[in-house]
Amino acid sequence: NTYGLMEGYSIDKDKKIKYRKIVDHYRNRLLEVIPKNQIEHFVILSDKYIYEKNYDAALKLMDKKMKELKPGDHNIAFFAFSYSVLYEAKGDKDKQIRYLAISSISDLQSAVKEYVSLRELAMVLYKEGDIDRAYKYLKCSMEDAKDCNARLRTVQISTVFPIIDDAYNAKNQAQKRQILMALIGISFLSLILIIAVIVVYKQMKKLAIARKNLHQANNELSELNEKLIGVNVELN
Repeated sequence: NTYGLMEGYSIDKDKKIKYRKIVDHYRNRLLEVIPKNQIEHFVILSDKYIYEKNYDAALKLMDKKMKELKPGDHNIAFFAFSYSVLYEAKGDKDKQIRYLAISSISDLQSAVKEYVSLRELAMVLYKEGDIDRAYKYLKCSMEDAKDCNARLRTVQISTVFPIIDDAYNAKNQAQKRQILMALIGISFLSLILIIAVIVVYKQMKKLAIARKNLHQANNELSELNEKLIGVNVELN
């Protein structure tokens, strides 16, 4: 594990190759000394197959062992993480996310706080554009790493947390601006509606007055017409 981390953090290509060879050496030695019936042997062997890109052999081994594990067994977390590494190598993003989620759930249910899966899941979700969940999961990882004083995990998370935190804050700011613009738009439309109601009310009031005047004029015309008819009758 130590040499694997040194390989991951090294920026020198030659040193990366050197540490990778040391990791491979110790992996093979462990497989020689750890009994084949122990879970550690299966985990290391599946890791070796994945490292050698022998994905079919790794899947066959992991599928067989996963069927033997009972719900609640924390070893599910190790195998699920190996599945996620395998599917990442194969370019299957959906299955990578699925098994990272399974591994993370197993870690959390077992009250394990020095984990990798939830952090990796956060990074994958961030790349997929799911900023909210990525921020939530990475924040949880940071808090758990600090709680159990896992300095290496804290350092690992600290290198990526500012990036996701900035993206999360930028998204929230953008949402706030959208809400503000929507409120301004609604307020403007409401103002137009109020003005329209006032204009319509005034027009209806004018129309009512015009109808009243027209009705009065009609009455006057009717009265005048009756008078004219009466005058004609008298003349005749």
